Amino acid sequence: AASIWLSIPTLFPESDQLSRINAAGWAITTAFLGASFIHLTMLFPVKVRRLSTGWVTSLYLVMGIIAGIFVTSMNLRWQARAPLLVERMSTIGNILVIGALGLGVAIFLIRLVILLGRRSISRRQRRQVIFLFWGVLLAMPYILVVVLRVTSQTSASYFNYGLDLRYLVLAVPLSFAFVILRYQTFHSPHPNLVGVFLLASSALFASIFAWIFRLVDSEWVNSLIWTPFVPIFLAAFLSGLFWSAQNSWF
Repeated sequence: AASIWLSIPTLFPESDQLSRINAAGWAITTAFLGASFIHLTMLFPVKVRRLSTGWVTSLYLVMGIIAGIFVTSMNLRWQARAPLLVERMSTIGNILVIGALGLGVAIFLIRLVILLGRRSISRRQRRQVIFLFWGVLLAMPYILVVVLRVTSQTSASYFNYGLDLRYLVLAVPLSFAFVILRYQTFHSPHPNLVGVFLLASSALFASIFAWIFRLVDSEWVNSLIWTPFVPIFLAAFLSGLFWSAQNSWF
């Protein structure tokens, strides 16, 4: 969440100091995304047997060093020093950080596919794997765009025929929240998890249906002084809030 929010500097007041803190925060949070996915692969939904913590510590240490290189290149650029070195450090750091994200997501998906092919896992675990698989798969268009923008140095768009691909990332926390709530992973449906589920699902549905409305009648949508996203989001969220208060997660 921090990685995505900090990549939008217009959300924050305009000042040199704040924009620098914003950029450094993005570099640090994004650097650990790939490592987090790889770590998650070994723990959830089925823990790898005889899991050693040594390689996990090494993985985070390596990504920490890469984040340090990235932030150092930013600091040198802000001080207008060694422009050629800064360009190389920034390019390499950016490719390593985003490449690690793509690699982490790919490893997680491969692990889920491997689990689906196993006969030893229970029916409950198989259902959890299926939900997580579709959640990450729905977010793949955005992740592919991010990786392509960095590794191929192109300006691939976050919009596909008017659909904002960034909203598809909500499928990831939505699938995790659903699995945790549906299968009582933490033995109690905490209100925060219910909130994540409702917010993520409402925003995802609102984005998709607003896009459908634009495809059906773009002139009508363009003539409005408000966006269809807002009423659809509020309707989905309020109905979901009422529904969650009326039904047990059992």
